[in-house]
Order: sequence, then structure tokens, then C-alpha cells
Amino acid sequence: MPIHQRYSNTAAEIRTWIASSRFPPGSRLPNRPELARTLGVALGTLQRAVDELVTDGFLVARGVLGTFVAQVPPHLRRYGILTVPRREQPLPDAPWPTLLEAIWKEASVVGKGQGAEFVLYDGLFLREEAPAYRLLDADVAARRLGGLIVLQFAHDYMGFPVFSRPELPPTVRPSATGDRDVQMWPWCTPVQGHPHLKFIDDAVAFLAARRRRRLAVLAMWPSECWEHLRIAAARYGLANPDWHNHIMRAQNLSGANHTCQLLMMASDRPDALILGDDNLVPYATSGLKASVRYHPEDMDVVAWCNFPHPPQSHVPVHFMGPDIRENLRSWLDTIRYEQASRRQAPRQSVDRCASPPAPG
Repeated sequence: MPIHQRYSNTAAEIRTWIASSRFPPGSRLPNRPELARTLGVALGTLQRAVDELVTDGFLVARGVLGTFVAQVPPHLRRYGILTVPRREQPLPDAPWPTLLEAIWKEASVVGKGQGAEFVLYDGLFLREEAPAYRLLDADVAARRLGGLIVLQFAHDYMGFPVFSRPELPPTVRPSATGDRDVQMWPWCTPVQGHPHLKFIDDAVAFLAARRRRRLAVLAMWPSECWEHLRIAAARYGLANPDWHNHIMRAQNLSGANHTCQLLMMASDRPDALILGDDNLVPYATSGLKASVRYHPEDMDVVAWCNFPHPPQSHVPVHFMGPDIRENLRSWLDTIRYEQASRRQAPRQSVDRCASPPAPG
């Protein structure tokens, strides 16, 4: 066996012992000769393996005192966030700029408060050829991650060999949409709940309480959300004709400006508007502001928001949506619970609605 393979295998064996708490955090490793005999390797091979583990943060060398397991090794503090689009250059059909930015900003806040370090693996649409994928695969193989948060649907990662690795850490998938997806991907612990369905219910209820009667919607939802909207509007007695509903495209977000101006030109123009994606808010509200028929007292606007990062708005808007900071904490708690108990622990995502002061 090549020498590099021998010390890599030795390092992997010691990592496994650390991850399984055979060598718990802060504990002292046996002396070199004893450990080499246990592993069945030469002292030189063991030393190279130890050097690699010191570099990775699993071990701490303290001279004559010996070699110790780090107080907080990587598998207890590093957590990966997976996204198909890139944070800087999202895919044309993946309208995620505001969500990715919100998650990345809040990851820093949550990490400091929870003693965790989040690592973003973005741009996975290139699959195995993506630099982020190669880094992810190496980190999973070396047990440098305590868990993974998989954004988007699990089928977006179909065929990724990394998810077949025995070293795969606890993995959660926020906003699970159905049992079929969960059964297809048993490596994911679903975080139950569909935030857009809750958003629709809360938005329609709010508008009905405001005595609005004619509803228009601009969104980039899947078909199940539009069907849920139809049912919710009927339940609350809001008129929602087909021509009031507009499926927007990420490639043409600015089209929301023109769409809102056209809505305001109609004789039966809506008195309620739902914007189902925060990327639409700047464009849609700009269109409303440009219309001479728009008056804030005659129309209520409800928009999706990834709190605590509301998008820019040019008219008063009631924002609703998930609390990204609390969701990150909840997802991290789920992963840590699984680490401790070695079993799945589905949890309810934090999709409570809130509303900061509406911009003027």
C-alpha cells in the first residue's frame, strides 16, 4: 500500500474514534508507540497522520505533555449550508439572491452565539465538476463537518456521490414538501412545514381582516401554492380572477413593474396585492408608485420577507415571512440533537409572520 494511503487511512481511523467519542474532546491520546501498536502502523506513518489531524483541528500537540483531542473539534463546530446556485451569480431560474444573502448574514450572527462555524457550499449546479462540490466531498470524507443544511429540494442533488458516503453527518432539509421526497432521500431529516402555504394563509387572512375584496398576486410559486391560494381566497370571500394572478420569472423581475401598472389601469383593479417573493418587491412597488391610480389608503400590499432583512419598498408594505435567524438556530439544534442521540428528530421550522413598520 502506498505510504500516503497508509497515513490517510490511519488519520481516518483516528477521526472515527474522535467522532465516536472513543477519544472524547480534551482527552489525551495514548503515547505514540502504544497508539502505533493499536493501529498496526509504523511510528513514521502515525506521525504523518497526527500532523494531518493537527492541521485539520482535531488534535492539539502540547510538546512533552502529549497530544490531545481539541476541546471543540471540527465535527462539533463546523456546519455546511448547501445551495445549487452561487451566492454571487444565482442561476437564471433560481431567484435566490435575497435569501442567500439573508442566510449568510445571519449564519455569522448565529454562529457566534452558538459556538458554530457555517461553511457555504454554493454553485453545486455544476455537480461533481464544481469546486464547491469537491470541497464538500473532501470535508465529509475527512469528518470536518458536524452537519449539513440542504437548501432547495433534495432531488436537486440527485446522483451526488457524497450523500452515499458513510461519513455523511446529520443532514436537514428545511421546508419539506411531501412524504415522497422524504422517502426518496432518507439521508435528510425533514424540517416539517411549507412556509409559502403558511404565508398565503396569513396574508389572505390579514387582507380579509382589512376588508379587502379584490385580490391580485405576483409570485414565483409551484402549482400547489397557487391552488392553495385559490382555496384560501374562496374561504375568506376574496375575489381572485385568473387575470389578477401573475406567474413571474426570475429572468424578468423588472416585469413586475409593468404588471402592477397594468393592474392599476383596470376598471376592477384590485384593492389587495400579495407579492410572493421578496425579489419582486422593489420592482412591483415601483410600478405602483408610478401609477396615478394607486393610493395607499385604497390598497393593502402584503409581501414575503426573509426576516430580519426586508427588501426595499417604494410604497407601504406589510411584510410576512420566516425568521431566518431563528430558523438557523432551529436547524442547528436539530443537527446537534441528532449528533447526540444518533437518531432523527424532525422539528417544526420557524415560519412565524411578523411585520416591521411599513416604509413610507
